[in-house]
Amino acid sequence: MEAPPGPKITLLASDGRSLQVDIKAANMSQFIKRALESPGAGGIIKVHKTSFKTLKKTMEYCVHHMEDVVAPKIQMPLVTNDLEMEVSDKWDCCFIGLENTSDIFEIVRAAGYLVIPSLLDLACAKIASLIKGKTPAEIRKTF
Repeated sequence: MEAPPGPKITLLASDGRSLQVDIKAANMSQFIKRALESPGAGGIIKVHKTSFKTLKKTMEYCVHHMEDVVAPKIQMPLVTNDLEMEVSDKWDCCFIGLENTSDIFEIVRAAGYLVIPSLLDLACAKIASLIKGKTPAEIRKTF
């Protein structure tokens, strides 16, 4: 059963577009959590280094995991290049299963900037799964 929606905050992306998100989900980001705790914090948090598209995708992850007591862990280094075997939450596999590698790198940047360690681990694991077992020539072709 899904929890009732909680109080919201507005995140302002680098391209000027805004996104309303549940405070509990947004607090998965240490950047946002610190911003909300700072004196004079308002209902709008500026996220200068993240586009609306990437911010929306990042917050989708946070909404899915906001009730988690323990952040999902991924064993590093990866044993195989099959991410589905490496990640316990199948939703995470679908979430990060992006075809466009530049979108994955944008999520890595956003997770690092917003300080969301579990998302950073997931996105880096996706990149590692694309590299594992490939020759340098195959890696260049992938990226």
